[in-house]
Amino acid sequence: MSEIGGYFELELAKKQEYHSDALRINTARNALEYILLQRKYSRVHIPSYSCVALLAPFRRTKTEFCFYQINRHFEAESLSRLEKNEAMLYINYFGICDTIVKELAANVKNLIIDNSQSFYSLPHPGIDTFYSARKFFGVPDGAYLYTTIRPENLLEEDRSWERFKHLLLRIDRNTEAGFDAFQENERLIDTLPLKAMSPVTRRLLSSIDYESIQTAREKNFRFLHEAIGKKNDLPIDIDNISAPLVYPFLVKKGRMLRQLLLNHKIYCATYWPNLNDRLPAECFEMRLVRDMVALPVDQRYDIENMNALATIINNITA
Repeated sequence: MSEIGGYFELELAKKQEYHSDALRINTARNALEYILLQRKYSRVHIPSYSCVALLAPFRRTKTEFCFYQINRHFEAESLSRLEKNEAMLYINYFGICDTIVKELAANVKNLIIDNSQSFYSLPHPGIDTFYSARKFFGVPDGAYLYTTIRPENLLEEDRSWERFKHLLLRIDRNTEAGFDAFQENERLIDTLPLKAMSPVTRRLLSSIDYESIQTAREKNFRFLHEAIGKKNDLPIDIDNISAPLVYPFLVKKGRMLRQLLLNHKIYCATYWPNLNDRLPAECFEMRLVRDMVALPVDQRYDIENMNALATIINNITA
């Protein structure tokens, strides 16, 4: 019999997870590590425009990797021919690359899709695909993995109860008060071994209204695109988005715009600042690092917020 009585836990709705049929892993990079351990590829081709943390699973599993570049449409630009036991990893950037993913799924045999930035994009049958939860929702960790290779033995469950400080501080105080704790949690994520998703993270992810969040993200994204899209140097197909992570806004002097927005307490992430050692300064990816402003479009905000954001941007870039 389960426990009866005692003190109350957090009051969370009991719904269904969005990726309820996937394997539940504690982090997205550990989901990638699981793929590498199971597939034993001789080499994996990965995009140069990617987080340095993506390399950790390759080093832990001693899997060889090499880089390819992308063009302004986020298509693979310099991908060499895949040998028999090689694979290609593609990132669904910002949740706006579903069309490219579909084409790759039809044409690349050994394909890994990183949907860490596209939680709502559905997997393609037979394609190893992984997702990150904390990039889209207020959870400390958690990932989902679709793969045809299931573990022979159940993975040990992770424990997350000590990783909530930044989430609680943001509610109780503000973003700045919790930022150091957020960075500490990000550093801790780097060290976590491969385990199953923790019970508390799974419970949180079972309490979310996924439909309303998807609607809010897409509505906010479309509004911003209508308001400032003509100034965006990125070609965005507005009819092929999946509840995007952010609105990627590429403009000249984007770094300056990012700082001006920060002065208005508008926080925009930078993807990814530590790529100087692998890419030439004049390439498209380095322009993204310098000048792409990742504008928030998530479920915390509504059209009124987006209108205020667009007004500030239009005034700055006039």
